[in-house]
Amino acid sequence: MTCKRTLAIGRFCLLLTIASLILPSAGMADSLAEHHIKISFDLGEHKIFGTVDAIFPRSVKAVTVGRGLRITKFLINGKNGTPKIIDNRLALPPHREAIKIQMEYEGIFSNKEGGNLENIIGDEGAFLLSDWYPAGETELARFSLQAIIPKDFQAVSEADDITTEDMGSNKLIRFDFSHPVANIHFIMASYLIEKDHQGGVKVETYLLPDDQNLARRYLDASKKYLEMYEKMLGPYPFKRFAVVENILPTGYGMPTFTLLGRQVLKLPFIPETSLGHEILHSWFGNSVYVDYSKGNWSEGLTTYLADQYYAQMRGDGWQYRKGLIEDYESYVHGKNEIAIQDFISGDNRALRAVGYGKTAMFFHMLNNRVGERVFTESLRELVVKDRFRLTSWRNIEAIFSEKAAKDLRWFFEFWLEHKGAMEIRADKIRLTQSSDGYVLEFTMGVKNSPMPVFIPLVIHSQDKEEKKILSLSKERQSFSLPIKDVAREIVVDPDYDLFRTLSPTERRAVLSRLLGDPTRSVVLPEKNQEIYEPLIQELDNRGFKKLTAQEVDHKILAHRSLLFLGDHPKYEFILPRTAEKASGFSLVITKNKFNPNLVVGLAVGEDSEEVQGVINKLFHYGKYSKLVFSGGRNVVKETEKSERGIQLEVGAPVRGIPTTSILSVPEIVSRVADKTIVYVGEKHDQYGDHLLQLEMVRDLHRRYPKLAIGMEMFQRRYQNALDEYISGAVNTQTFLKKSHYLDTWRFNYHLYEDILQYAREQKIPVIALNQENELVSKVATQGLAKLTPEEKAHIPAEMDLNDKAYKERLQGVFEMHQSDFPGDTALQDFEYFYEAQILWDETMAETIANFLKDRPAFHLVVLAGSGHLAYGSGIPKRAYRRIAKDYTIVLPDPGELPNPGMADFIVFPNKLEAPEEAKLGVVLDTSGERFEVVDLVMGGGAQKAGVKKGDILVAVNHIKVNDLDDIRTCLATKYVGDTVEIQVLRDEEVLEFEVELGSSRP
Repeated sequence: MTCKRTLAIGRFCLLLTIASLILPSAGMADSLAEHHIKISFDLGEHKIFGTVDAIFPRSVKAVTVGRGLRITKFLINGKNGTPKIIDNRLALPPHREAIKIQMEYEGIFSNKEGGNLENIIGDEGAFLLSDWYPAGETELARFSLQAIIPKDFQAVSEADDITTEDMGSNKLIRFDFSHPVANIHFIMASYLIEKDHQGGVKVETYLLPDDQNLARRYLDASKKYLEMYEKMLGPYPFKRFAVVENILPTGYGMPTFTLLGRQVLKLPFIPETSLGHEILHSWFGNSVYVDYSKGNWSEGLTTYLADQYYAQMRGDGWQYRKGLIEDYESYVHGKNEIAIQDFISGDNRALRAVGYGKTAMFFHMLNNRVGERVFTESLRELVVKDRFRLTSWRNIEAIFSEKAAKDLRWFFEFWLEHKGAMEIRADKIRLTQSSDGYVLEFTMGVKNSPMPVFIPLVIHSQDKEEKKILSLSKERQSFSLPIKDVAREIVVDPDYDLFRTLSPTERRAVLSRLLGDPTRSVVLPEKNQEIYEPLIQELDNRGFKKLTAQEVDHKILAHRSLLFLGDHPKYEFILPRTAEKASGFSLVITKNKFNPNLVVGLAVGEDSEEVQGVINKLFHYGKYSKLVFSGGRNVVKETEKSERGIQLEVGAPVRGIPTTSILSVPEIVSRVADKTIVYVGEKHDQYGDHLLQLEMVRDLHRRYPKLAIGMEMFQRRYQNALDEYISGAVNTQTFLKKSHYLDTWRFNYHLYEDILQYAREQKIPVIALNQENELVSKVATQGLAKLTPEEKAHIPAEMDLNDKAYKERLQGVFEMHQSDFPGDTALQDFEYFYEAQILWDETMAETIANFLKDRPAFHLVVLAGSGHLAYGSGIPKRAYRRIAKDYTIVLPDPGELPNPGMADFIVFPNKLEAPEEAKLGVVLDTSGERFEVVDLVMGGGAQKAGVKKGDILVAVNHIKVNDLDDIRTCLATKYVGDTVEIQVLRDEEVLEFEVELGSSRP
């Protein structure tokens, strides 16, 4: 039988006299509210009895009465009053001066079902955390507390000094705390107290007898943290610190003590992790107070200076920060995302990922931006200047700006107000050789970040690494870095110093990705479902959609993150392998083979007891990919490996081969610079070939300012469009439309973009070399003889069809693609094909000759397909026949052993992917005058932005869509990840959307 303790005493003796209060002067009417509280208990009845003598300044308009409390006596300035409580709120009469309130109250706090679990009174003691006394509605106030408790109990509250007075079977304990606080707490139990000190600070543990063996460990750990943070931030703000055990699973930090749950306290890692976090709150949160009306900065700062800092001291800081980003990507999705400044408290994973994780990353970026010294000095200033004051983000910004001697408002405003993470991408990577080493060139793009932004990267060579920090002042910027050795790899942000999205190869298949995915679903077992029922119920509570194995099809596999329970032989092709049929419970997470942005898990339990044993533990292991439990105890926890940082392959520098030696491109240029014409070949869709061409153009232009570029890609009739573009008279979109590039050449414009941009910047003339497509096509199908006199006026007068070697090579190419034509038909078709090829070559040769005749002082770089240049048969010899100018031929890797005479130099460009063609993510009906959206790419930018089927596309980037070219030419200049503004007509209303462009690849 449980013995009831009764501590109820005459309530009249608890009422303090007005004379005992410290009265404010008339001039202090708006000073802090004063609360003088005295309490006693009937533990068996779960009751509290108390008095509150208060002085409220005129700013206090009401008293909050906690749920479960009853006011039994109420005096205003010594006169009886009738309290009218509405929604736990007692309105005060208007008062221009300080008002004196006396209240007696009682309340019941039981741990029975439906009770307030933050407040419990019983035989084990009292644990009072919220709304256990009536208090004035004010942000900060002063409190004094007296409590009558059983003689064999100990009690804790906010206090710098605690004194005890013997009362026979009870004792009166007084808590003196001179600092303003928002509220106070009270904890009482049959604690055993152990004491120590750290400098002038009393360090104590209040532990229940069964856990007294933990006291020394917590005392030593507390002393360590106090010493560490005093060195970092300055003196501890109070006179004492205590670790207090709670019967509930809490982890709270209050001024002068931390309250740790019984089970939490026993976890072996708490003294090395959470304890330091709570002690740090003594500086931030419990002495420098948070102005919650303007956002909670304290949890993120404490996470950064505690949890992240400990990992950094272990050498694992980068892993911890990566984990913060992983949690954010796992749990934060569009609808549940908030900005940092909107975070108040976090009771779910998504809120904590912002308020703790993203905010910690903000302070890390701030630290890197202002420097360690300024960062620490700013924190020390914050601790001194704002101690026991409500502090907002704006206060913090002002201190850091002052200490850094720079205006940081833009940095604070961006990260506090904007949602999401920055996105970093790099492309156009190439390595060239210079006279004293190498030059690494690439383009870096950043979205969703303030400018400038500083990007750390590491350049890896075979034997060493070079660390650099790039400063980007715009969203997309090109870099040219001189380096000493051959670079093999660039790693961007390897230490996760930036709050950014992870690249696909950095993302790990971990449990948190499954738990946070909005599509999360559980596939029920095909047999023995009763074993998994407790887990199925818990998954249902956590928002998992339940599916049977029969309901799972390829569409579901590709669009959901799935957890399979039990054996599913039908889906072995997609499922990860669990532990080798070990007893207990195992869970393995892997990437979804149908969609790498999703994950698939397999959980297998030996029996219902093993499954039941993990219910309350499994979901705390979010950062792991493989888990094994036995008897409810974790025995295996592993996380799959992934790349560290955004890893970008560089490849070897481009080199050329004359006959006996290997040369760099600059050396090749030096050998060909005396030639009037330099022909540089290409495979049209190979980005590396075009980067080689750009390098040749640049090097030759440095030698010869009077340089022109001849390009096969443009037809002669559109020369005026090229001239306008190079001169700067029109923009890229207009140029593409006027030159009909997307109709006549059709290859991804990004392949040639760098070359044309360089020519435009340097005002290098670009010559359109090619013949009209309609003429070439007609000759290919009908022959030269079928051209009309008008058509023949557009072709060269000289047409040499007698190069037998060239004809034989072309016939091999033709037959490779035309082997389905029998006998004489194949020969006739080839003759037309050959005539068309010669028309092509002779037109370009004639254009080259005419240009050089008109401008004899110029040198010319000709960019054309390798088939037009090899052995000189196509263009080079035909141009030489006309003007007898020296030339040289440079071809990219032909993919076969080069034959003598094929070229003067063979070069080997890197195999690189060009920037992708960007897509809106819509399918349009272009058959009529209006461009109707008839379908949307699933998950594409247009669908995400809100575009619907049936919408009529009327403008892109505020340019009216008159024809398909208006859309195509706009998109041709954009990159995947860029955004465009589109206007659509829907139900006779014009709507505007910002669409993020997606990939053209499946």
